[in-house]
Amino acid sequence: MKEEGGYLVIKPVPNAHSLRREKMKWKSAVVSSVIVFLFLVSVACAGTKTLTASWQQVLPEPNDLKGWELWYSQDQIGWEKWGDILYVEEHTEYTAEIPFASPSGQRVTWYFRMNSYDTSANYSGWSTIASITIDFEAPQPPTEFKLTIEVISQ
Repeated sequence: MKEEGGYLVIKPVPNAHSLRREKMKWKSAVVSSVIVFLFLVSVACAGTKTLTASWQQVLPEPNDLKGWELWYSQDQIGWEKWGDILYVEEHTEYTAEIPFASPSGQRVTWYFRMNSYDTSANYSGWSTIASITIDFEAPQPPTEFKLTIEVISQ
């Protein structure tokens, strides 16, 4: 017990269980830090570009459009969902800025497609496929490099 500012403050004495719990918190924080560091290193090894997608959408009557799903692939076989783009307001053309990571040191062609869905979770068919080649490949080194040293006598 300790008196602070006229109040009696009771502080528990740490027992073996609470000390183990504190050690586990510390170990957990270290493991979490290592995982975050590895994630940041893996992200740093990839290059990032911002892609701009644009599309047109025929709106249903009544309009219950909720949004679009954007999918990507490197081979047009194994598709992965990039995310959802939510419908905001009625336009004839839509655009979205898409931050996209691609492996560093490589030139990769990515394929994209999307579908739309409504508030009742009804999904459309697939859009056409759009592709883009992202180049993070370094140029080739110079070839046949030669150096001549001329000694000048004094």
